[in-house]
Amino acid sequence: MGDITRSGVDGLGDHTRYQSFIRQMRTPGVHKVGGLGACTLISQKALKAGVNFNRIENLSFWGEDRHFCIRAAALGISMYVDTHLPAYHIYREGFGFGRCDGIP
Repeated sequence: MGDITRSGVDGLGDHTRYQSFIRQMRTPGVHKVGGLGACTLISQKALKAGVNFNRIENLSFWGEDRHFCIRAAALGISMYVDTHLPAYHIYREGFGFGRCDGIP
């Protein structure tokens, strides 16, 4: 549950996949995801396995959280999001900084 595959593999278009993902994130629960950011609980097992936030030189993805998630996935470490309570991600000006959209 929670895996979103590329368009063409699962037969869903980008918009449909996006809407499905958003619905899932609005449903209280623990959902398997392909990546994380903001507020992340990291197991000691993952850290000992080599998962870290260091930049991977041959990847052009921006953001240390993406490099973290790529390492975790490559090492077979699953990632989950708990949507019971919203996590507020203080990001950058214009990208959520100072906003509380969707937080009661």
